[in-house]
Amino acid sequence: MIEMAMAIFFLILSASYTVFARQYSFGTFYAPRAGFMPTIVGTMATILAMINLFGTAAQYKRKQTQEKEILLTRYQINKIFLYSIGLVIYVVLLKTVGFLTATFLATLYLIKVAGGKGWRLPIIVAIGVSVGFYSIFQYLLRVMLP
Repeated sequence: MIEMAMAIFFLILSASYTVFARQYSFGTFYAPRAGFMPTIVGTMATILAMINLFGTAAQYKRKQTQEKEILLTRYQINKIFLYSIGLVIYVVLLKTVGFLTATFLATLYLIKVAGGKGWRLPIIVAIGVSVGFYSIFQYLLRVMLP
């Protein structure tokens, strides 16, 4: 049963992400804008979440009486919740503080939630991710970022 709840949760989360991502200008495939990649990622995540939900429902019906359920620990549930909150806040921060700062903060946050030790390496990785993605979109793809 917990698998069904998690599948539904991820479907709602990915659909919400897609709705928030649609607030940015999409552009075209030849001239993508700031909302291009978030919209595609959100749509793909929603499709994958629906596939996961249908697969989980079919599996649940087959194994309904065969196995004992393994519940998630409180620690795992908290981690999932913290990841989800971080991703939603990232979308909100994109509009307010811009791409570089939002990506740096989100990456640093997600590394720390994942259990990253210390501060030096997570900060270096967050800077690298932010500058790397900025360089790819700004210089290679020539796409304006928020």
